[in-house]
This record gives sequence, C-alpha cells and structure tokens, in this order.
Amino acid sequence: MSAQKIVKTYGARWDIEVFFKATKSLLNLSKERQSRNYHVLICHTTIAFTRFILLSWQNRCDSDIRTFGGLFMELCDELQELD
Repeated sequence: MSAQKIVKTYGARWDIEVFFKATKSLLNLSKERQSRNYHVLICHTTIAFTRFILLSWQNRCDSDIRTFGGLFMELCDELQELD
C-alpha cells in the first residue's frame, strides 16, 4: 500500500475508534442496558448511535457558520471556475 493510502485508512480507523469511545463513555452504550437477547442489544446500539448522530448534527449546526445552501453555492462557483 502507498503511504497516502495507509494514512487515509488509519484516519478512518481513528474516527471509528473515537465514535465508539464516545458512545461507550458519554452515551452509556455498554452500561445502560444489560441483556443477552440479540434483538435488545441491536435496538439499544441503534438508539445510542442515533443519539450520537443527532448530537453531532446539533453540534455542527451550533458551531459551524456554514449552511448547506452556502456550501452548495460555493461548490457551484468552483464548478464554474473549472469550466
């Protein structure tokens, strides 16, 4: 593998590790529900991951001054420059 591919793969792995650490420690993924039923575990994990996604989205809305419309217009401008 090239050095760039290794760095990209490790970066994705690091994001995943941070995601699981946050869901386990901040959203009580491992402590909130104790069950041996597979369906209960899947439901609980899905709910914890959904909470993480919603909290991340809310954080982005509160801290990032860019909007989706603004980003769309910037991309349109860049596309026109490429032509």
